[in-house]
Amino acid sequence: MRLLHISEDFSLSLEEFEFGDVPRYAILSHRWQTGEVLFKDFEQGSEASKEGYEKIKGFARKAQRHGFEYCWVDTCCIDKRSSAELSESINSMYKWYHDAGECYAYLSDVPQLHWSKSIWWSRGWTLQELLAPQHVIFYDCEWNKIGTKSQLRRDIAQNTGIMEAALRGFAPSMFSIQHRMLWASRRITSRTEDIAYCLLGIFNVNMPLLYGEGSRAFTRLQEEILRQELHDTSLFAWYTTGSESYLYHGLLASSPAQFQWEINMKSVSYADEPPSLNGNGIRIKVHLRPYPRYGNVNRVYLAILSCGRRSEEHDTADEYYMAVLLLRCPKSYVHLPPAITENDTFVRIDTGTLNRVRRTKIANCKQHIIHVRDVMTTSCLSHIPDATMPIFLDHNGIELVEVLGAQDCIRASDTSRQALFARPCKGKVIGLYMNSKVRKSSPFLIIIGLDWAGLPWCWLSNPRSIEEAREAYASLNPGREKGSAIYEDSSKRVKTDISYINNRVNLCVTVDSMDILR
Repeated sequence: MRLLHISEDFSLSLEEFEFGDVPRYAILSHRWQTGEVLFKDFEQGSEASKEGYEKIKGFARKAQRHGFEYCWVDTCCIDKRSSAELSESINSMYKWYHDAGECYAYLSDVPQLHWSKSIWWSRGWTLQELLAPQHVIFYDCEWNKIGTKSQLRRDIAQNTGIMEAALRGFAPSMFSIQHRMLWASRRITSRTEDIAYCLLGIFNVNMPLLYGEGSRAFTRLQEEILRQELHDTSLFAWYTTGSESYLYHGLLASSPAQFQWEINMKSVSYADEPPSLNGNGIRIKVHLRPYPRYGNVNRVYLAILSCGRRSEEHDTADEYYMAVLLLRCPKSYVHLPPAITENDTFVRIDTGTLNRVRRTKIANCKQHIIHVRDVMTTSCLSHIPDATMPIFLDHNGIELVEVLGAQDCIRASDTSRQALFARPCKGKVIGLYMNSKVRKSSPFLIIIGLDWAGLPWCWLSNPRSIEEAREAYASLNPGREKGSAIYEDSSKRVKTDISYINNRVNLCVTVDSMDILR
């Protein structure tokens, strides 16, 4: 470990120590800014010329006044030109902050009274710098003391969502995976990979750094967590927002931001074997409950996780488990057999929601060992209904202005009819922006899709322009339910009916009581 030595005349120099021989030291927590002093600047003797040297001097003065002869600053105590040293340092960072005599959190962007508004609270790296040290002292932009972690604990908990017990020094391992992810869910880092690397100490994980891997770093972190914290399935209790909710997923999240929800989460393990990684993704033993809202009971299931809300009064009626929706993938495009086997593969769907199942309902659910894919591949999804939709247009009654959200769109026509063969983009639906030849000033938009179980639905609106049609298309949730198959617009001039027979979508549209689209 490399430390800055503070001499009596206040000159600073770097010294290296072997493990076990490290003297007592103070450590700095701060945000990186322009002009930081690097290791090479001390090598070249040019450290005093850098803008960030004033920050180091301010820190060293505080450390010396508190009786420290050594201090540590990440900007200059790590030679970041060496990838091996950088990797070792980041994997050791939590321990270094934990072992420090004192940690000084320098909030360089705020005065004393506005300490809670500092950007410091939103950065990924400062999470472990807040939790790991036993003694943290906060300073404002002028190095005026704000208070200690102990003194500000209640306000910090309220502002960050971190439980007070964690701020009192309880080890992170005392809290569920979901709780720890929640603490990081609103924090950001400059590099994509760092949102995973800054959590290594929080989850007691050691893994190599591979800058350039992007979001794969967070996947690797979760895989390591899964190997260590075997029975905590709150790792799978996450949700997405926006268009991501409509895609197929595995059980692992893509970022801590997907854990932004909070309950009194506790592990209530009932499984006799933990989930594990394999070549197909994750092998897990769970209670499965058919999800009839999607129609086909052999297709969509609630997978009930061994985590949830536990009643403090031991009232089982008030306890529930978290559950996620899984779609069963057939091995070929044939009717699914009713019985689930150990070789069955699933994918997670409708990730915009987390479901809750009361404990009293668990007894009616069977346990199954299943495989949930982590990375979606063509072979896994090829038999999930996303088929080309054949749509037939009558030239005499309708004018098709634009097709929204379709790929491989092919048109064929004869003297009286036009056939449109359109396949929706992955996770999307098809929109048909049309004009009635009867009322050319009254365009309408029909959006067609299949739900997660392969059942059809359509949605109808009356946009005033193609721009409004595109906005309506972009905002629609394609995971609508079977019951949404028939719609009427407010003017009652357009009516739609949809069915799914022999793997074909049959759409009938009536305008002014005249069928013009079949």
